[in-house]
Amino acid sequence: MGERIESGLLGVLENLIAAAYQKANAECLKTANLQLDVVRHLWRLSHSLQVLSHQHYGQGAERLTDLGR
Repeated sequence: MGERIESGLLGVLENLIAAAYQKANAECLKTANLQLDVVRHLWRLSHSLQVLSHQHYGQGAERLTDLGR
């Protein structure tokens, strides 16, 4: 699951960089937002499965929220 989260975050980064260099960036931003939603769900699932401690979950959830702004 960690690899899926990591690759999802890299996908978000790639799409944000692509959006910065394109005039019509709506599609890249939409894709980045979709990937970020998938990462958020995987993060919650990791916590539900007790793979993450409450502290790590809280810190990561905060960062994911900030990333979505």
